[in-house]
Amino acid sequence: MLHGSGRCIAEQDGAETELQQPLILERAEDEPKKKWQTVVSNRLKKHCSCTSKKVKSKILGFVPILKWLPHYKLRDWILGDAMSGLIVGILLVPQSIAYSLLASQDPIYGLYTSFFASIIYALLGTSKHISVGIFGVLCLLVGQVVDRELALAGYLSESSADGNSSV
Repeated sequence: MLHGSGRCIAEQDGAETELQQPLILERAEDEPKKKWQTVVSNRLKKHCSCTSKKVKSKILGFVPILKWLPHYKLRDWILGDAMSGLIVGILLVPQSIAYSLLASQDPIYGLYTSFFASIIYALLGTSKHISVGIFGVLCLLVGQVVDRELALAGYLSESSADGNSSV
């Protein structure tokens, strides 16, 4: 509490006397100077120690499938997951071929894109409820950039460049 004199008075007994005591500084004992190599080595040992718990945590953080796969209920979930994979595969094959043609690429590149993106996300992704694939707008943008760059490099003839610009 502040009173009219501007000093602070504590509500508890004994706290006021502690506030008014002078601050006493003590001289610290001078420790022998350590070499910088020793200091760095000690800090690295303290912060970079490699325990099995830390290694497991880093691996499971980088490859999340290793965390949830041991807890996968095979008998309960395999039928639904197999049906979902089959349906997505049936839809993704013609879609990826069409989108690669839309991007002025060979159809196999669309299949590579959809297949490998899904496999990589299954291994490294953190969400089990996500769809990874190709998108029509992205294919249009990529196709336009590829056509422009190929035309500037001299690989497209005028007839093929005109035929693709109508898309």
